[in-house]
Amino acid sequence: MPRKSILFSVPRMQMKTSRPRPWTRLALMMVLIPLLTGCDPIFDVGGAFFPAWIICLFAGGLATLVIREILNWLELDERLLWRPLSYLGCFLATSTWTWLYFFST
Repeated sequence: MPRKSILFSVPRMQMKTSRPRPWTRLALMMVLIPLLTGCDPIFDVGGAFFPAWIICLFAGGLATLVIREILNWLELDERLLWRPLSYLGCFLATSTWTWLYFFST
């Protein structure tokens, strides 16, 4: 007759699942909501409100494409060590510059 293993003879314990207390959720929301107030600067474009960050992303992407074409024309694109990181830096720099130039107060 085969022996029973100790692993299988121990009754399994059920894990308790607990929900966060309502006051902790409220406290977390009260901490995070003031941080989100500056995330949505919008302005009026033809009667519709439009978020400014979308314009900055498009301007950054367009400027990065222009910079890439200039680097290709000057034959400097091949000399970039890490092209994706370089172009990501160009994108972030031009997007941030657009934001600071047009939308900073």
